[in-house]
Amino acid sequence: MSSNTVNKEQSGPILPTLTQLNVELPKGAVDALAIASQWFTHFTHCLETGDAVGIVDLFLDNAFWRDTLALTWEFRTFHGLAKILRFLTDVLASSNTNIESEIRSNDDRVTLSNVSSDTNQGMFSFETSVRIGSGVFRLVPSEEWKAHVVYTNLEELKGFPELIGALRSTASNHGDDWLEERRRELEFADSEPAVVVIGVGHCGLEVAARLKYLGVPTLITERNSRVGDSWRLRYEALSLHDPIHAAHMPYLPFPLTWPLWTPAPKIADWLETYAQTLELNVWTSTAVEKVEEDAVDGQGPWQVHVIRASGQKRVLKPNHVVFATGLFGGSPRVPVFPGMVRSPLLIIVLHTHSERSAEEHEGKKVAIIGACTSGHDVAHDHGKRGIEGLDLYYVCEERRNNVQQRDLLEGLKKRGFKLNMGEDGSGVHMLYIYLLFVSGTDTGASQMIVDGKIKVKNDSAISRFTEDGIEFENGSSLAADVIILATGYGNAKEHVRTLVSAEVANRLKPVWALNEDGEINSVFRYSGVQGLYFAMVVFKS
Repeated sequence: MSSNTVNKEQSGPILPTLTQLNVELPKGAVDALAIASQWFTHFTHCLETGDAVGIVDLFLDNAFWRDTLALTWEFRTFHGLAKILRFLTDVLASSNTNIESEIRSNDDRVTLSNVSSDTNQGMFSFETSVRIGSGVFRLVPSEEWKAHVVYTNLEELKGFPELIGALRSTASNHGDDWLEERRRELEFADSEPAVVVIGVGHCGLEVAARLKYLGVPTLITERNSRVGDSWRLRYEALSLHDPIHAAHMPYLPFPLTWPLWTPAPKIADWLETYAQTLELNVWTSTAVEKVEEDAVDGQGPWQVHVIRASGQKRVLKPNHVVFATGLFGGSPRVPVFPGMVRSPLLIIVLHTHSERSAEEHEGKKVAIIGACTSGHDVAHDHGKRGIEGLDLYYVCEERRNNVQQRDLLEGLKKRGFKLNMGEDGSGVHMLYIYLLFVSGTDTGASQMIVDGKIKVKNDSAISRFTEDGIEFENGSSLAADVIILATGYGNAKEHVRTLVSAEVANRLKPVWALNEDGEINSVFRYSGVQGLYFAMVVFKS
């Protein structure tokens, strides 16, 4: 487990079940509205009077308060009464918070639900001097009903509403006028972007879309020639491993006709359509040469040096730079094995970053090293063509409530396929949160393994590459004409290091894994360098 992960004492609080709380609900109906109203009245009174201690008295000892930008301008989780008290003391001293105190039963603001115990859950809204927020509280019965969780979330900055609906553009937009205005906006002919986003994958587009419709001038730079090429130019078998329900983007939902599983060329074209439809400012075929801090001429803290397809160079001067270059920064992770660089090498070795199609390997024996999503995709592509010899390692989530999935996992085990259920059996989601292991729902390769169409060898570590294939530490070997490295990509910080100074790079915090609050490091939040951000999540996030 990564050294950045939260230890079990921090990450393993027990949910407050009735047994754990040592209480019983009264027989008969529980008046959820009355319980929630009474708790909330005390809560708002304490806020209005600045009584942090009084608020804490309304919480269980092992309670949580999570805030996303609403009261802290950060992603913070406070666990336990001592941390919640310190947080509230700071907040009440620095902000004027007005909480809407009316709770009604006819608009589903308060419900009685069963999570793992009988739980009373309500929602509220609030304002500070500059923010509009929403909140959720979850009460559980102890000696009296107390809060186990409070969550506060930033909904809107005052004076900066989203330019949608009634606030959309009302200009008459005659064709020639609109085209010229759009051209000047796209080129930043008369201005500088407030934000430069590097990378035009789905994260870069989503960041730019949100900022544009908050009135923040934003430019995306992309080294490829078209929006969507980060998907279009990968191996042909690539597809989303998350179903469509988990993959929507802001403002423009996928149509109801969209297939459950999305092939890469289709998602690539969708990203291009998304950028055009939302009128996002994208410079394709544009290389970023370096990113420098600029505290001299007062036009912004950053200088982004770019060179466009025409050869034109420009120094952009944004206030903020967002790196949206993929989960790992876009640089392939290529392990080095003894014998790998022998000359002449009689076998073909390539990374999935360079792989196109199994068609190129017809009649050859193929070994695939690595088995997250790309390994699974490439294995499926080869397996359906009957190409021999596939070597896989896999990370998988066990779904105990799904008999069909359980049968599939048992079939994989019988074939010698190793399954990683995560820390304490917590599953693939926590592997993703802790270590950025990405492995999605099976889209065909697992069943091929069960059926014996894809063979598995994972009884020993690799010792070296030979003229005939791979030799393992236990003395066994695997014949291969082609070895495909499905070994993922490097650390996002390493890509940034190629563009910024060593001094800036050394100030960056770790990227990903969890900090002491249990929040993900650096992603969509303070990175350790003011004005420099990382935007990187899978579609379903």
